[in-house]
Amino acid sequence: MGRLRRFLRRLVNVMRPGRDEAALEREVASHVLLLEDDYRRRGLSAAEARRSARLALGGIEQTKELHRDARAFRWLDDARRDATYAVRLLRRHPVVTVAAGLSLAIGIGINAAVFSVVDWVLLRPLPYPAPHELVRVFTAGTAPVTGPSALTYDEFTTFRRATAIREAAAFTVATRVMAGAGIDPAHVVVARVAGDLFVTLGVYPDVGRGFTPAEMAASAPVVVLGHDLWQRRFSGDRSIAGRSVLIDGAPHTVVGVMPFHRGYPSEVEVWRPLMASEREDNDRELSMIGRLRSETTVERAGTEFATLAQVAAHGARTAWADDAQRTDIANVSAALQALFAAAMLTLLIACANVAALVGARGVDRAGEIAVRGALGATRARVLGQLISESLVLALAGGALGLLFGRWALTVLVAMAPVSIPRLAEISLDSRIVGVGMAATLLTGLAVGLAPALRLSRLAEASALNRVGWHRTTRRPNGRRALVLGQIAIAVVLTTGAVLLTRSLRHLVTLDNGFAADQLVAVDLYLRGAFNGDARQLFRELVATSEAIPGVQTVAVSMRLPTQVTGLRAPVRVLGERELNSPATLRPVSPTYFDTAGIPITAGRRFGNTDTEHAPRVGIVNRTFVRDLLGGRQALGARLTTPLIKDAVSIVGVVGDVTPRGEPDRPALYVPVDQLSIGSGYLIVRVQRDPRSIIPALTTRLRTAVPGLAVDRMRRVAEELEESRAVTRFSTQVAATFAGLALLLSMIGVYGLTSADVSTRWRELAVRLALGASRREAVWTVMRPCAAILGAGSALGFLGAVSVGPALTSLLHGVGPADWFTLTIAPVLLGAIGMLAAVLAATRVLRADPAATLRSE
Repeated sequence: MGRLRRFLRRLVNVMRPGRDEAALEREVASHVLLLEDDYRRRGLSAAEARRSARLALGGIEQTKELHRDARAFRWLDDARRDATYAVRLLRRHPVVTVAAGLSLAIGIGINAAVFSVVDWVLLRPLPYPAPHELVRVFTAGTAPVTGPSALTYDEFTTFRRATAIREAAAFTVATRVMAGAGIDPAHVVVARVAGDLFVTLGVYPDVGRGFTPAEMAASAPVVVLGHDLWQRRFSGDRSIAGRSVLIDGAPHTVVGVMPFHRGYPSEVEVWRPLMASEREDNDRELSMIGRLRSETTVERAGTEFATLAQVAAHGARTAWADDAQRTDIANVSAALQALFAAAMLTLLIACANVAALVGARGVDRAGEIAVRGALGATRARVLGQLISESLVLALAGGALGLLFGRWALTVLVAMAPVSIPRLAEISLDSRIVGVGMAATLLTGLAVGLAPALRLSRLAEASALNRVGWHRTTRRPNGRRALVLGQIAIAVVLTTGAVLLTRSLRHLVTLDNGFAADQLVAVDLYLRGAFNGDARQLFRELVATSEAIPGVQTVAVSMRLPTQVTGLRAPVRVLGERELNSPATLRPVSPTYFDTAGIPITAGRRFGNTDTEHAPRVGIVNRTFVRDLLGGRQALGARLTTPLIKDAVSIVGVVGDVTPRGEPDRPALYVPVDQLSIGSGYLIVRVQRDPRSIIPALTTRLRTAVPGLAVDRMRRVAEELEESRAVTRFSTQVAATFAGLALLLSMIGVYGLTSADVSTRWRELAVRLALGASRREAVWTVMRPCAAILGAGSALGFLGAVSVGPALTSLLHGVGPADWFTLTIAPVLLGAIGMLAAVLAATRVLRADPAATLRSE
């Protein structure tokens, strides 16, 4: 207990050094008086007694210092003193302090924000028990070879018996309409589940329960709601279990609610058992997730799945397993890795900038350090003080950086595409703060250690005589190397930003084959909302929508022009063999091509006379003519397909639709009256802002079909924007990093030139006094910067060439070895760098060599 009291007393004395100072003063004074009395009794005079007492005590201040060391932790007290001195020193140099602090704040803040995203998405395991045991199962054909695809129900029942897994589930995701008492009809994403998804994930409903085995076997009409849907549509009612809702007009009973952010897949809002009819059709539409046995590896499980698939399909198919988390992040992994690399490069530039600023300031402190050494300071003591100054600067920049990082994370998440998993969970939590503080301390040591080691050598006894020589002759080679590295990194980042910008510009200016501007699309999902003749309803919806002021044309289509996939069927020319490949059937209303802005290149459009009782007609696209007809005349050709009873006469040819630059497929457009569809899209072209007609259009549609869900009404251009979301996000972030890197690099070039001018000021003054022109003097200090800019640009060019292929998956319409981009970035950095060097060197033009030499 006594040791604990002494420890706490010492700790308090460190934190409050003046706490017992008055008592120490009185105690030392009493010792001095006692010694004086003793010397006076020995016959010394008062002055001699006072002098002898002080000599005997060994020095008043030295004695006090020894007592202070005994009452506190000396190393901790030294650290406190160094920190206090560092704060005072930083306040005396506000320009350098602000520049270094902001550089660190930007570097650490950006990295904190980016690391938060990377940590939540790429590094943190899925939020389920033993997430490393979860695998996704895929299958593919071997004869012929196909890409990864979903499973059939029979394949799932075969794979779930594999010995490598304990539990397994399969699901297929589709959009349905949910309604009910007090609930407006709305589209929801429904997962139809086979197996036991909740046991497989190890997550169970927070409210209510999951599905029982009997409900799964009987395909009972029960549902489990997602947490967000429960909050949004049912106001978080915890008595929801047992309530009835309508899914596509059929009643279902709610039995549970999933926990917050624990549903799988993440986009699903409702789960229900797979129906018997859906199991029996055996369509290839199921995604399988399984939980491995604890002793089984992913590779072993994949081998067993492959064997089972080959046996079941007689060698025509194979299968494999992959880590569930790696599968979920596959689409965004490359973009986030590039983002993290850019953030780290920005931090390196910031560190180089701070190191250069700290090193430049050290030139002016050479005399101070030499004097300290001459007065008795050891090299270790000076080194500790200098490192403390760097740590204080880093901590200030780190604290500001974490505040900046919180704001940057908010902006980053707002800019991020919705396809990034776990986006709603991302936050700057204690784990990120801890990593940020550790990075701050490491940054402080990294930027301060080398300058501190160099300066601490001046604390040696012989250093005082070398200070003047050191200040005028030593070249800042370390700072030059740092600036060279800054330039190279900035060239790499700028090259990546320009590549992504050109890729985004290609996507934005791309001819999609249709005019997306001024188009509004409404999802006409009619199942459970309308039971009559859909063709008559479509005609009524077109007529009522065209009556809205500002509407130009209206059409109905089974698919949007942004969707090149759809209903596929084999086709052949009447009397000839079957064509090489199937075509995509696209039922549309007569005004579709005018509404979508797809040009007719030959023949005619559909007309109002092309009804269900008229002869069957069709329009094909250019790809159909090229690939299936071999380029021969299409007009007048008669085609047959199993999905249309009579032969179809081709009456027109239209251009291809190429949304997002993807090639169109052979397509056969048919009148929607001649190939009836149960659902589709209402496409409206307006004369002004598409959003202005949405309220009126919503009212008209709800009046025509009260049970119609109208929550999916949006501009067609938005869908194209979403397809560019990852590229746009990467471009915006890369451009931001490139701008920061450029700014920090130019600060580094400016600081290097300024430091060169300061270090060589006496030399320049002598040159000017001996007759050198000011232009020659300016070029003397600019020549090293020009060499560094050239070397850094060349090194950055090589770096850009080597890292360019990593961006290939993010580029569209431009290659990673685009010579224009690879050339423009070094030239741009070099030009701006020379401008920064010129601005720093203009001090020489205002120099008065006589005044400088007189001051020396």
